[in-house]
Order: sequence, then structure tokens, then C-alpha cells
Amino acid sequence: MDTIALFRFGSLWGVIFGAVFCAATLIIGSINAAMLLNDYPPDVRTAFGPMSATLRRQAQIASLPLLTALLLVIVLALAQLRRLTGELEWLPTFIVLVVIFQIWNLVDLLILDWFLLMTLRPRFMILPGTEGLAGYRDFGFHFRKFLAGILFTLLLAGVSTAVAMLVEALI
Repeated sequence: MDTIALFRFGSLWGVIFGAVFCAATLIIGSINAAMLLNDYPPDVRTAFGPMSATLRRQAQIASLPLLTALLLVIVLALAQLRRLTGELEWLPTFIVLVVIFQIWNLVDLLILDWFLLMTLRPRFMILPGTEGLAGYRDFGFHFRKFLAGILFTLLLAGVSTAVAMLVEALI
């Protein structure tokens, strides 16, 4: 596959990955938005207070199906890439994974953070006792997290590529 085809392929799977992430985040948020406490701006986290041990355990349990679904998307994407190319090679796999994870990072910023949380502000995503805080209008906070996410997703793509290459070598 040429580079443009790899970007298109990664973009398609990135949109799927982002959609699964958005759906799961909304489900978790509708069950108990406090499980997402670590993703809120500092003033909101401070006003809400620390996560209790019970809430932390609930968040860990709720995140397992999310992580499983996201892993499944990556496995399916790489399986399709392997079918199309005959075998996984390091650079094409890395390119595809970088695109998938960068689109996820962008979807998180634009759809979940800026559009949903900051523009629509659904009641179920506003933590009790934090209504009206400045953090709910702090676009910069989420943009800075997006910038940090660029580095994180590059690292994640590298680690995921290494794992995929190890699996490819064992097959």
C-alpha cells in the first residue's frame, strides 16, 4: 500500500475507534459522570473532591469493556491491513496506528470535549456541585490535553506496532 492508501485506511479505522470511544464514554458518563473525574478541568475536580475508593473501583470496572472494545478495533484494523498487504511490516503498521490514534485524539477534543462537554453541556456530564464553574468553558485546558495526547498517541502507536510485529513474527 502506498502512503496515501495507508492514511485513508488509518482514517477509516480511526473514525471507528473514535466512535467506539465516544459511545463508551457517553455510556460511562450516563451511568456516573464522576467515573470520568480525571478528565475534567482542575477547578471542577477540586470542587467535586477526590475520587473515593468505591468510585475508583467502579471506574476501573467500567473501563474494562471500553478497553476491550478499543483493543478489538485495533485487532480488526491490523487483521484487515494484513489481509490487504500479505503481512504486517513495521512502517505501514506504524503509520496506520499513528493515524488511528491521532484521529481518536482529535475526536476526543472536538466531539467529546469542545462540542459535548463545553458547548452542549448535558446535565448528566456536569458533576454535582460544579455547575457554572469556569472549567466548563476552558477550551485551552482541553487543547493542552490534546497536545499532550499527540505525544501519548505516538508512543502508543510505537508500542502497539512493536506488539503487532511480535505477534506477526510468531504467526
